[in-house]
Amino acid sequence: MTWDGKSKSVYIGDVPKFISLKDVKPIGSDEDHFFHYPSSIVISTGEKFEQSYQLGGYHGGGAVQDHTVEYLANGNYKGFETYLAPVKKLAAGSFGIGSMKIYADNKLIYNSGSIKDKVKVNVNLEGASKVKIEIEGSGLGILDPKFIQ
Repeated sequence: MTWDGKSKSVYIGDVPKFISLKDVKPIGSDEDHFFHYPSSIVISTGEKFEQSYQLGGYHGGGAVQDHTVEYLANGNYKGFETYLAPVKKLAAGSFGIGSMKIYADNKLIYNSGSIKDKVKVNVNLEGASKVKIEIEGSGLGILDPKFIQ
């Protein structure tokens, strides 16, 4: 057994290897323009996250943005993990601030729906040869996204 104090996790057997999305080359490019430049962001709960990204809301007016990126997995990844959260407090009655969809070999395997609170995303990618991530919204925080080997 191994204790990982940073993630507050106990591992039985092999400790997984995490690879930050910024370090994975997308299909058709040397780097992904959205996930290549992480920054630290503070979400609506006041928690601060390093190696994170904010979708939309940069250009005033909270313009909705979307981003799609594909990675060649070739069965090398056991999973994908991140947290999704609103960057700012939501107005009462808000439908949420965006969503994430994840496809393995063109089959939808995860759909967050519209995010209102901090949500952990952890999907199994065993055997997948290609992974596609679609995000859309305004003020959506993607917190420390990584592949698990």
